Amino acid sequence: MKNNKKSDKKRDKGNSGFGIRMIAEERARQIKEEGWTCKHDDLHSHGQLAMAAAVYAMPSIVRDNLHLVVRAWPWASCWFKPTPKNRIKELAKAGGLIAAELDREQRLERRMKRKPSKAPELHCSR
Repeated sequence: MKNNKKSDKKRDKGNSGFGIRMIAEERARQIKEEGWTCKHDDLHSHGQLAMAAAVYAMPSIVRDNLHLVVRAWPWASCWFKPTPKNRIKELAKAGGLIAAELDREQRLERRMKRKPSKAPELHCSR
């Protein structure tokens, strides 16, 4: 995500829609930089993306309970990359993960409608 003076000025003015843009930018970063494509996301069919989003969305005061994070985080701890001094960035991460989960669920739903008698084939439309 870019941190430049122009985007900071827009943020300071309280433009509506800034949150949506941050989430879209974060989701694009997750795909481009982390390699978490829709094909990869389709492998997480047990709510892992939503659980990860929930952990990032928790206020740090709640997350400070290490046992809670360990139980809620769906993957190895090395993949948990909090930024407790930047709440906005953490919420953007959560939003990006929720967007990924929404897309995954929609792909699954489309496949279920096309092939109701078979298990869904989860392939990326890209």
